[in-house]
Amino acid sequence: MLAARELEQTDPELADVCFDVHYLIVRHEWSQAPALPDQRALFVERLAQRQTGLIAVAVVVLVSAALLIVLAFAIPRAAPVARIVMVVCGLAFGGTGGTIAWIVATAPARRRRLLATIEEHPERLARVYGAVLVSHGFRQANLRPIAAPETDHLPARGGGFHLVIELADPTPRERRLGLHRGAVAVKRDEVLALLQWLRSQAPGAAGPPDVAGIVWA
Repeated sequence: MLAARELEQTDPELADVCFDVHYLIVRHEWSQAPALPDQRALFVERLAQRQTGLIAVAVVVLVSAALLIVLAFAIPRAAPVARIVMVVCGLAFGGTGGTIAWIVATAPARRRRLLATIEEHPERLARVYGAVLVSHGFRQANLRPIAAPETDHLPARGGGFHLVIELADPTPRERRLGLHRGAVAVKRDEVLALLQWLRSQAPGAAGPPDVAGIVWA
């Protein structure tokens, strides 16, 4: 500043420039883009949510399967056709319950792979978008993508919100097992912040697809 004061006597224009630079540095009057908060911890927390509903369904279905098979042989005067029907239904229930149990048991490994892909290979992310659960059946769910920009199209309803992450160029095995797409259940007030964080991790990822809904088998 002393040098700038001396410059006022010899070079007033240069002195004005020095004063302006000093003012900007000391007063911090230039506009700065707000720092994007790190939502990783929240995303990991939502990713690790226990699938309590699926666990309960698996238990109920497996117990029902066991009960049907036991009753098929425990009822002393049951007709042969009735026994066969109960055994077939019991085996079908057992297969369904076993599939649900496998989904629950392998969920932690799938979540770890998804997080590793986001952090280490973000170029593999083809799409990142929000979606709302429209309907949920016994074997499949229907998700409706939230149109972009999400700030203008976020539904007012309070539940059923998900973040959907689709991988680019999935292998036949990933597509067959449903590993090319992951859905994370979140709260409504978390959708925009987590979408912003995910897109900052994978800026090349596209937004929601131009479809009315996604059947999640």
